[in-house]
Amino acid sequence: MEKPKVSILIPVCNGEKYIGAAIESVLSQSYRDFELIIVDDNSNDNSFELITIYKDQRIKNYRNDRNLGMAGNWNRCIELANGKYITMLHQDDIMLPNNVDCKLNILQKNNYKWVASDCLQIGEMGETIHEHWFRHSIAMKVKNKSKKKQFNEMFFNSNFLCFPTIFWARELFNEAGMFEEKGGYCLDVYMWLKLLHKERIYYIPEQLIKYRWAINASKLYDDDDWFYDNFLARREIVNDLRLGGIYKLYLKRKGIVFLVKYLASFRGRDKKKGLKMLNGFKMAFKATPA
Repeated sequence: MEKPKVSILIPVCNGEKYIGAAIESVLSQSYRDFELIIVDDNSNDNSFELITIYKDQRIKNYRNDRNLGMAGNWNRCIELANGKYITMLHQDDIMLPNNVDCKLNILQKNNYKWVASDCLQIGEMGETIHEHWFRHSIAMKVKNKSKKKQFNEMFFNSNFLCFPTIFWARELFNEAGMFEEKGGYCLDVYMWLKLLHKERIYYIPEQLIKYRWAINASKLYDDDDWFYDNFLARREIVNDLRLGGIYKLYLKRKGIVFLVKYLASFRGRDKKKGLKMLNGFKMAFKATPA
């Protein structure tokens, strides 16, 4: 049996509220030669039962015997994929009908191995919250730049890529490796930096995904959590890619901010957060490979 050209992956964990809408958006794609791989990460709600309702022959359902966690289930999805191209949709997000067609066309006609796009940001009821991704303007600024400039923009400023909009050639994972538990909740930032160090990305200014802020885990993190995990992702990249110079200096500057946050924790009497900020300070000044 001939393998499909595209593998669309949906990792699921307790996603019963929106998983049906996510699946239906995939089945409504204008491009038809795909497999839809759905991996339930041992949910304790009715997610898997809802998934099995759909009988389309392109759908392949799996259920993990134990919870693998975020990175583990993402990698499980990738391992099961047969397509030359891969994209991963969050369980509560929606693909617009021309999403796959547009991105596949870009990769087949250009010398790129991955592509991303703008998105609409929606709320729990599907209402539009923002017309663009938060950092759409940054992505537009670097869309035609070199991989080094794209890498530096993400490293020194912020993550300008919205995860479910990304579409990869499978070979890129073979070259760069899979997702790793590095960077805390910002393990995707670690991965994007690792990929940008190898290949620049093509950015499409069109909104091709609806990104939902609902059961999204991002809502559970406050500013200090984000600051800490974003720092961890960059520190791991500096270590793993053996970056020196301005990259190590950046970490040390962040260390000063951690010290300020640590001292501020005494006023808030938040001992747990204070210890976390102190740990960030120590890691920022710990020797890293040159």
